[in-house]
Amino acid sequence: MRIGILGTGFGKRHAEIFASFPDVDVAGITGRDEVKTEQVARSLGVSGCTDAYELINNPDVDAIDVCYPTQVHCEYVLASLTQGKHVFCETPVAYTLAEAEQMSQTAASGDQLLLVALYGRFVSDYKYVHDYIEAGHLGKPKVVFANRRTAPVWGDWDEHFILNLMLHDIDYLYWL
Repeated sequence: MRIGILGTGFGKRHAEIFASFPDVDVAGITGRDEVKTEQVARSLGVSGCTDAYELINNPDVDAIDVCYPTQVHCEYVLASLTQGKHVFCETPVAYTLAEAEQMSQTAASGDQLLLVALYGRFVSDYKYVHDYIEAGHLGKPKVVFANRRTAPVWGDWDEHFILNLMLHDIDYLYWL
């Protein structure tokens, strides 16, 4: 599988992870800043560009990983799905339900997968707690508390702070 990465922030880390998978080839990375994109691309040993559509429209690319800011996810996810690509999208997938539904419906209408990076259920410590509760060792939870102590370390933080980080906690608590 050949995957194109949109974004040089989290996208760089995603590219490093994908490069470690057998049978996955990072086709290239795009970013908004030409100098940073070239630096990141060079460090990964892949091609870099500032036009996301170069990867989205490339017939040799099977999947797109969208790591751009949330407010543009819908545009790039829909474009990728329309081009027949599978999509892995950073969280939050959208700031509006209408955009999330549009992306989901577009994926469902084709043969493409749309995966959202809600990772909490796959963290071993979180899975251990889930399995412990599921086995009935603590009874049915009646009260939950979540406290995020992660300092914002990237980008500009705005009114979407809770959606950007706490959504992982909310998803995990829903799972419990």
